[in-house]
Amino acid sequence: MEQVLMLITSSLKNLKWTGYILKRFFLKLIHPSLPPTMLKIHKPQV
Repeated sequence: MEQVLMLITSSLKNLKWTGYILKRFFLKLIHPSLPPTMLKIHKPQV
């Protein structure tokens, strides 16, 4: 049971990171001229 919970939490963290990376990627495509500080996307807490 504990292993299942560990798997679920780790996959959720991975989903957060992939979403973060996708957002950054799309924002760079949409706003290539904006500095990264303007794009208010925060890294998920590890």
